[in-house]
Amino acid sequence: MRISIQGKYQDTIGESNSPELLRSPPRSNVVVFQAIDLIGGLLRNEPNLGGISYWAVGSGGQEQPEAAMRRTRRLVNEVYRKPLDPKRNIGYDPKARTLTIQATFGAGEAVGTLNEFGLFGGDASARKDSGYLINYAVHDVIEKSQVKVLSRKLVLTFRSEDMLDSALDLVARLLRGEPGLYGIRYWGLGTGDPQWDQTPKMCLRRDS
Repeated sequence: MRISIQGKYQDTIGESNSPELLRSPPRSNVVVFQAIDLIGGLLRNEPNLGGISYWAVGSGGQEQPEAAMRRTRRLVNEVYRKPLDPKRNIGYDPKARTLTIQATFGAGEAVGTLNEFGLFGGDASARKDSGYLINYAVHDVIEKSQVKVLSRKLVLTFRSEDMLDSALDLVARLLRGEPGLYGIRYWGLGTGDPQWDQTPKMCLRRDS
């Protein structure tokens, strides 16, 4: 089975008294191979693994071919990471099958030269470079001063032509880190239904 995850992000730069001085157009970022490793671990219910939990920024990004960027496992020079709360920072739209991740780097946070970022999950902690890198982006240099506020929104879209819709929902919600959710736990058996076999995806859709 194949799954496609595409990401786009948008930055808003302001100050505490002027929340929007500059808004960038939506830009693409690269979902890296390590994201698939994390999805596999979450579906296997590996201990001590969780969903998206940190947004890290760095100052050492270098433009390179997308194929090379997909092999990235950490930022070149991480300078700051922001913890993410699934309830406050990450939303899931089951109809569009999109995760929307938002974070604000306020005054006094992530101060310095920034030109790369990534989301981390799995066994990520507040420690630099820890966890599974999920996506990576190199962008134009941002000089983040003490008074500047950088707000970021990133949308991950999940698509597959041969996975059940319920399976896509599970993957997205595991990455969101929804409490009480588990990976694969049971193997179900049944007597079969030829009519269901012809349209299994339609039978399990939740769009209606």
